[in-house]
Amino acid sequence: MIIRKLSCDLVLELTKNDRGALFSYISGAEKRIAFRSRKPKRFDRHLLFTHLVAPNENPNLHVVDAHWEMIRYLGYLHQKRHPSLYWTYEEEAICGAILNTKGISLHDKFVVMHPIMKAKYKAWRADSYSAICEYLYNNWSIQTILVGGKEEKEVAFIGEIVKVANCPCIHLGGQLSLRQLIALIAHAFLFIGIDSGPMHIAAALNTPLVAIFGPSSKERWGPYGQNHTVIQKQWECVPCRKQGCNGQGISRCLEELTIDEVITVLESKIKDIIGQSFTLPTY
Repeated sequence: MIIRKLSCDLVLELTKNDRGALFSYISGAEKRIAFRSRKPKRFDRHLLFTHLVAPNENPNLHVVDAHWEMIRYLGYLHQKRHPSLYWTYEEEAICGAILNTKGISLHDKFVVMHPIMKAKYKAWRADSYSAICEYLYNNWSIQTILVGGKEEKEVAFIGEIVKVANCPCIHLGGQLSLRQLIALIAHAFLFIGIDSGPMHIAAALNTPLVAIFGPSSKERWGPYGQNHTVIQKQWECVPCRKQGCNGQGISRCLEELTIDEVITVLESKIKDIIGQSFTLPTY
């Protein structure tokens, strides 16, 4: 099997699911380490590992810090926790060429917006995103570039935002590779997005960001590091950590989040960015 051919010496399994346990075992690694489950399961996945690590029991501990317990177990106590992301000059050039066809440059001031992913219950309303694009363009002369995956529903959702917005904005949904996306976010004046991978990319790149959260825990899954901004309803039921209200795929805490609430935060964030000596990264 392909996994076995990797000839792994060590496997760290962080997902706590049965599939990860099975793949770890199939790898044939001499050391296979996982977190000990809090609740017993019918299938005792622990038998597939050679070492078990006690997890941190704090439910609000950020997932990065929770996973760090595994690193601590291995004896690496002083390594930095902030990741470094890399891309090539060629990938950046391709990204720049794509932007040029849209009448914008990587060196212009723009906002990258990631409004949706497969998990629709994490997304705000399309018309509200359109209003934010209009606000950025009309009040700050900043154009918005919308990004997303290649899934048909994601591309269509972004298309709806662009269609409704009464201002120029750019649809790049499904058009960038992962590292082209990284290059784009690295050059952004501001990133606006949901609880998703691109949001974590922006945090890793230290790109100023505003994250719009619904039912997820911002303490556990929010952007890691300092000076990032999260918008989330302060309701007793938030975060419920469910896939929408009553598991129906629609989150009322996002449906009832107003445009004015988001604009108020963006206004403060943009003024803060402008007040700093903002320079584009060089690589």
